[in-house]
Amino acid sequence: MSNNLSPALNPNSTLASDSPLLVDGAKLVIAVYPFTAIEPGDLSLVKGEEYTVVDDSQDHWWQVVNKLGEKGFIPSNYVKEKDALGLQNFEW
Repeated sequence: MSNNLSPALNPNSTLASDSPLLVDGAKLVIAVYPFTAIEPGDLSLVKGEEYTVVDDSQDHWWQVVNKLGEKGFIPSNYVKEKDALGLQNFEW
């Protein structure tokens, strides 16, 4: 059974609290949809903004860091890997 709760509210979630904010070779993602943080520990997404993935061990919720250094959980299906977007990221 899949648990769709934000890891911030999921007592069964295991998170690395000492994860670095930015590391070489980190996965970069772009928000393809806006998301408003509802629960404590979630992070709002701005469509088109870049985020660094800190923890993607959960299927549905990833921990990311925004350009201001704020860390929180986001729905993983609201972002795409930056490299995977290719030319789709640009409006012609």
